[in-house]
Amino acid sequence: MTTTERSSPAADSDQQPLLSPPVTALLFNVLELMVAWQRPAYPLEVAHACDERASSTNTVMRRLADKYGWLEAKPENVDPVEAGRPTRLYYTLTGTGLTGARKILSGRDPRPNIPLLLARGSRPGGQKSRAGHPINNHCKEKS
Repeated sequence: MTTTERSSPAADSDQQPLLSPPVTALLFNVLELMVAWQRPAYPLEVAHACDERASSTNTVMRRLADKYGWLEAKPENVDPVEAGRPTRLYYTLTGTGLTGARKILSGRDPRPNIPLLLARGSRPGGQKSRAGHPINNHCKEKS
């Protein structure tokens, strides 16, 4: 198989072991929210709900889609001119992603010696929290 014929990680999930990203507090929060919501979500929405930076959340979600096949990305069906904003990219958990997310969230991650950084609400550099944001309740209720 040449490099141009390679299939995505999600397509190879039956033949290869589950590829798993490094576990961080941000990854844990993103996966926790995606499993709880069970619906498509865009990175800014997830970032606000978990009190994280939008750019970091976007990077994690893009990697989960492109590198690991855990999320599927689809642009919304809207005209950016009419909406007055750029088209949003919505992410949905794949079957492989749901399996991997459940392993990580249950603490049964198959890789040994991976610390689960579960601290919530702490932000680098002493930045203020967006705890009062209306969609921020999911992650905050569990802390």
